Amino acid sequence: MKTKILDTANLYKLYMLSKGSFLIYFIIVLYYESKGLSFTEIMLLGSISAVVTFFLEVPSGVIADRYSRKKILMIGNLITTMGLIVIFFSDNYQMIVIAAVLMGVSEALESGADTAFIYDFFKNKNMEHRYKSYISSIYHLGFICSAMAAFVSGSVFKYNNDLPIIITIVLSIASFIAITFAESDEVKYKAKFELRGILKQEVSQIKDIFSKRDLMKIIFVYIVMTIVISNLNYLAQIYLKENSIDLKFFGLIFLAFNILASIGAKNSSRFSNIKPARVLGAYAIILIFLSMDFGIAGVGLIFAARFINGFIWPVLDVTINENIDSQNRATILSYKSLMVQISFIFVDPLIGVLVDLKNVHFTYFVMGIVIFVVLVFRFINAYHVKKL
Repeated sequence: MKTKILDTANLYKLYMLSKGSFLIYFIIVLYYESKGLSFTEIMLLGSISAVVTFFLEVPSGVIADRYSRKKILMIGNLITTMGLIVIFFSDNYQMIVIAAVLMGVSEALESGADTAFIYDFFKNKNMEHRYKSYISSIYHLGFICSAMAAFVSGSVFKYNNDLPIIITIVLSIASFIAITFAESDEVKYKAKFELRGILKQEVSQIKDIFSKRDLMKIIFVYIVMTIVISNLNYLAQIYLKENSIDLKFFGLIFLAFNILASIGAKNSSRFSNIKPARVLGAYAIILIFLSMDFGIAGVGLIFAARFINGFIWPVLDVTINENIDSQNRATILSYKSLMVQISFIFVDPLIGVLVDLKNVHFTYFVMGIVIFVVLVFRFINAYHVKKL
């Protein structure tokens, strides 16, 4: 039995690490630009995916909880592979939009179900106490794999524009094989799909989520973190390009980014008690300093942001799961992802327009100011709650 547990844990780890090594993600902006897309069009693709995910996020979570999280992950992975293949063969924006729709579907299927699958696997084996160290190791190794992928992505792209996405397709197939052979140890809580009952349950769960102040705080922080981190990653490619850094050095720089994130993830337990407001404040300061055009020296600020990225994800992952019951874990995690997708729908196009109309430095400045405003409102709200 112990061997089966280790086999499934290792297969899930392989599944996650394969997905984290997708080369194309590290030069996706450059790849789309090579196909003639503007930055606004590129960011609009993110919004299209987010809209699709918005409509499918919660239903997919319900199906995962009632049907099979493992099978949902398998289907989602297949759709990801299809989306990558469409991008590879695309010769116009319409085809890339179709790929964005497919990516939105796969994101809806896999988000929530992946974490719920492995968390409850450990819990059902009475090994829940090992989850924290296990998930930290996945983030740690994930950043190392990402570092390797980032290191070679620039050089591979320079050698052949299409080679990164071909390698990514192979890795996507590898992740599908890994999750296929993982043991499924899921408890089926309901066998029948009754639409009225499901809708009633969903309304009840929404009320329950919003009634849990601590959980809502964590979700809010998660949303803000996701917006900031995803755009820092996207904009880093533009930042390096605007500072005339040769493409062949991109891989080395992104290697360093991910090594720092890996170190942060490995030491996440040391930051488990850090207050979210301090992390958000740190991001705001980094973004505002990046807007001051320090040139290549600004890369050091992105290094600092990457270290923070590394330790904050495992902390948030564990904290969220500790506040959710097993029966509806995938569903509630889907609601969390749904809120993230809503933010992407509105934020991503604005980021694209800001970069196209101004530049990446101005965009950093706006992001930093917005975070400071959010923090001010948060402190005011906390003060009034404390007063009551």
